[in-house]
Amino acid sequence: MKRKGFTLIELLIVIAIIGILAALIMPIVQEAMQKAKQKGTMQEMNSLAQSIMMYITDTGYAPTSPDGDLTPGQNLISELSAIHLKVIPMTDQWGRPLKVWTRQSCAGQFGLAAGSIGDDDYLIQSLAADGADEGFSYNPNNPQDFYPINRMTDCNKDLIIWTGNWIRGPRSVQSGS
Repeated sequence: MKRKGFTLIELLIVIAIIGILAALIMPIVQEAMQKAKQKGTMQEMNSLAQSIMMYITDTGYAPTSPDGDLTPGQNLISELSAIHLKVIPMTDQWGRPLKVWTRQSCAGQFGLAAGSIGDDDYLIQSLAADGADEGFSYNPNNPQDFYPINRMTDCNKDLIIWTGNWIRGPRSVQSGS
């Protein structure tokens, strides 16, 4: 007479196989999640940059600067939310505040000289997945500051827009894809 069901050893083998498969898949899932957060942050930064550009088109100068972390109640929020953008993205996909500088407060940020900054300049930065400032310095004579996304640690690199153009971001931003 045959018994129905599984033995304890058979169940343990199945659980071990499932555990091994989960261990192999988890890094892939985590990397995909980080890339999705990076893309979402980039879209929000582009949205904010476009609203600032619309403001500049209307007024001739950039809105009042928060000079760093974007938080509720700042002049930039009220100046943009009235007409240019209904919901202002204030944090990146990792939950950290976006950093924004406008006009002369851009001078000195990322190595930008005061002489190259005007009333229509602005900067937007996300500190990315690790939340650490890389200490990035932009060199306009050699703007090779775009990086490939080959592994999860590449999602730790800062994202920066200067007056509507990416100066630090994934290589796909530079090529437009």
